[in-house]
Amino acid sequence: MSDQPFDFSLPYFAYGSNLNLRDLDRWCRERNDKGGILSFWQTARLPNHAVRFSLYSNARKGGVLDIHSSLGEEVPGVLFHVAGPRGWALLDKKEGAPNWYERVATTVALADGSQVAAITYRVCVERLSGFIEPANNYLQVVCQGLRRWELAEDHVVAAARGHQRPSA
Repeated sequence: MSDQPFDFSLPYFAYGSNLNLRDLDRWCRERNDKGGILSFWQTARLPNHAVRFSLYSNARKGGVLDIHSSLGEEVPGVLFHVAGPRGWALLDKKEGAPNWYERVATTVALADGSQVAAITYRVCVERLSGFIEPANNYLQVVCQGLRRWELAEDHVVAAARGHQRPSA
């Protein structure tokens, strides 16, 4: 994260478990928060990036998703409006920011080809490791979220097998 003030008005680009709003709301309720911190804006894609499982999560009992630069690939996801500072604080807590994941500014592409500035999370460089197999229940949470928004899941399934690109 930079030292500049954070713009709470930017949308959040979700590409992993936070696509599954039931899972996110369950996590919030377990922390005595009512949830409802995200509201759908539209689907989008993060160009020149791919997903990988490069961080072990004790809570998920396996690898969790991250994004990394990968020329010519793209990561499908959803742009959400976040419920102000409270919503961002809860997302930071869920992502373990700034110790495990960090907030990063990025540019995503919309279906009409236009581009939008957004915030997403990526694993902190010092926390990266090689491939870590995800637990099946985490993989299901992510895939259910992708299906909910009618997004492809083959890239996540391939990454869960340790592959960077889906096989033809």
